[in-house]
Amino acid sequence: MKFQYILSSLAALATCAPLNDTMADEADLDRRGTASACYTRSNSGCCVDTHCLCADNRRYLLNLENVRKGLHGCDPPWAIVGNSISAFDGYCC
Repeated sequence: MKFQYILSSLAALATCAPLNDTMADEADLDRRGTASACYTRSNSGCCVDTHCLCADNRRYLLNLENVRKGLHGCDPPWAIVGNSISAFDGYCC
């Protein structure tokens, strides 16, 4: 029984195709959950409220209008803050 399980597992692995660049980009977009390729982040330990971190590695303000409407606050994000979490006003770490 174990042999059949191992054999079928190996057969399944052999049929898997590696991710190409397009598939990897789409998977990253799905992980971020937005068309803008941004997702929400927060760091209350450093006195930084929830904000958007985007694929360009820049940090943006959360779109509060969208949040009030029940939409994603990072699709699209508001104004750019900077490339680092330390760019936020009130950063305390």
